[in-house]
Amino acid sequence: MDFIILIEMWLKLSEKEKNEEEANDKAYFKENRLRRALKYSLFIFVFVLVLNSISSVYIGVPNGRHNPAPRARIEWQDLSSYLPRFLVLAGVLATIVFLVGYNIQDKRSISKTLICDRCFKTQKFTNDALCECGGNLDFLSNYKWIDEPDAEKTT
Repeated sequence: MDFIILIEMWLKLSEKEKNEEEANDKAYFKENRLRRALKYSLFIFVFVLVLNSISSVYIGVPNGRHNPAPRARIEWQDLSSYLPRFLVLAGVLATIVFLVGYNIQDKRSISKTLICDRCFKTQKFTNDALCECGGNLDFLSNYKWIDEPDAEKTT
């Protein structure tokens, strides 16, 4: 009679695996840095442009040197004369968002979930370093889940 033992378990990461994982995370963050900044700045550009245009038609434009009256509403056909102002505003805000987004550092939070090295129960972060079973608590990010390592046959 053959039995297949499937072992599913938590396994502690070695220092080499931790360093590789950290290096991979940093490389992923660095290579997607430009894409992420462009994505957010393009969203801000379109959002500000559309919101400014619609609010000028329905609410009115603020009083200024070239506006006829405070909060004067403009017609849809007159929107093209205000377009340069809207484009400059949207462009400036999108540029600021791009520069901030591109220069922001990787500040992703580390998981605060703890795992017992004896019973492998997880719990939220506490200052207590011992589990109820007497095992030591360590951060879950220092472990990996093994679904099916090499299935062993026993007879």
